[in-house]
Amino acid sequence: MPQITLKDVAKRYGDVEAVHGVNLEIEQGEFVVLLGPSGCGKTTTLRMVAGLEDVSDGELKIGDIVVNDVAPKDRGVAMVFQNYALYPHMTVRQNMEFALRPLKLSSEQRDRRVNETSAILEISDLMHRKPAQLSGGQRQRVAMGRAMVRTPSVFLFDEPLSNLDAKLRTQMRKEISRLHKRLKSTVLYVTHDQIEAMTLADKIVIMRDGYVEQIGSPEEIYATPKSVFVATFVGNPSMNVFKGLVRKGRILADGFELPIPSHLSDTVGEEQEIVIGFRPSDIIPYQSDGSNFHKARIEFIEFLGGQTQLNLRLGSHGCVAEVPAAQGLVSGSDFFFNINSDALHFFDVTSGRSLH
Repeated sequence: MPQITLKDVAKRYGDVEAVHGVNLEIEQGEFVVLLGPSGCGKTTTLRMVAGLEDVSDGELKIGDIVVNDVAPKDRGVAMVFQNYALYPHMTVRQNMEFALRPLKLSSEQRDRRVNETSAILEISDLMHRKPAQLSGGQRQRVAMGRAMVRTPSVFLFDEPLSNLDAKLRTQMRKEISRLHKRLKSTVLYVTHDQIEAMTLADKIVIMRDGYVEQIGSPEEIYATPKSVFVATFVGNPSMNVFKGLVRKGRILADGFELPIPSHLSDTVGEEQEIVIGFRPSDIIPYQSDGSNFHKARIEFIEFLGGQTQLNLRLGSHGCVAEVPAAQGLVSGSDFFFNINSDALHFFDVTSGRSLH
């Protein structure tokens, strides 16, 4: 049985529907990430699971219990907030102990839980400090400890790393992943950062404008996006997309043309407009023994260590390529290339949905 089940769950604020009929199953021990841009409904969905927002329509279950009308404290969940939400006048120990008050534990049980959790998070030497005396990374560990000390069945994370610098985010991602593997807990995690989603998740839920666009593993989301939105939102640099026209067995685009793949021949019709997508890493610098190639103008070059990112002008559109660093390329020169035909993506021009 899934640990968390959302069936047609919706949230309305007056006449505005912020979340539209979400259907989602999260298995016991699974790490699920809600990913999307600001305002897409991911935090609202998380807060409904936590009980901090009412469910307007649909059914929300934790285990086999419908929790639509269950108080947050009785749901067996613990939440880690973006701003840590620590009590500034309390020490680290007092903050963690405060989370245990509703459980009415003995002082020995309380001490044991706090000491065990602080040891796991390596914050035992910070227990006497107050939040103002801690770094951002330390505060985040304390916030996690306050959630962990209750031994909840479900952990909820609301953009917990967004206030940290890049180095600390990388470190804390590793810590969260390590803790998940150790505790084997069920996690629902909200972020707009695709790196967090791709590195942490067992399953990613892509949201847009209150709707679920796609659900899948990180590999599935990246390799087989179901819409132009998912294709361009996931991946850095973003996927290159061009409008194309089907004509006489070819797809004509601005600056290049391609043969129609066999799997699309029965799907698209003559003179039909479609969208073509390909990743920057699927652009292959032209080799002299190639039979076909495309040409673009290099507008500027970004050296990224082991790779070079080329910003190209292909027809009247911008395009990005990722190539090995040692290419001897110069801004303003022509760039000849092939495209990995096995990695091409095709989408309906009206709906934006995949044609595969």
